Amino acid sequence: MERPMKPIPPQNRKIFNHAIISLNEPHYKFVKACVRDIITDCQINGVCHFKGTFKIGKNAHYKELSQILEDCIIETIQSNCVHIDTYKANISSTGSLWRKEYLFTFSGTFKTLN
Repeated sequence: MERPMKPIPPQNRKIFNHAIISLNEPHYKFVKACVRDIITDCQINGVCHFKGTFKIGKNAHYKELSQILEDCIIETIQSNCVHIDTYKANISSTGSLWRKEYLFTFSGTFKTLN
């Protein structure tokens, strides 16, 4: 009895992803609003431990987008008169090998300058 053939995954096929490479103004405003909400809700005695996640999705340019997100997040935190003590960012993926979805997670602590 013959076994059915297993489909071969697209290993060498070049697929161009038409997803975004940069963030436009509404994206920036959304990211900044989310970060402001995170940092205003976590302050206790002038010290804040913050954590957030942005879903990048199935984007081939996830590394570039994560760097842009990181710059926007740090800029937003620093513009609110705070000093960043620690900051950590991570890119993780969920899903199967050929249908990955990317998540950008950031966390850290800061102190208010007032």
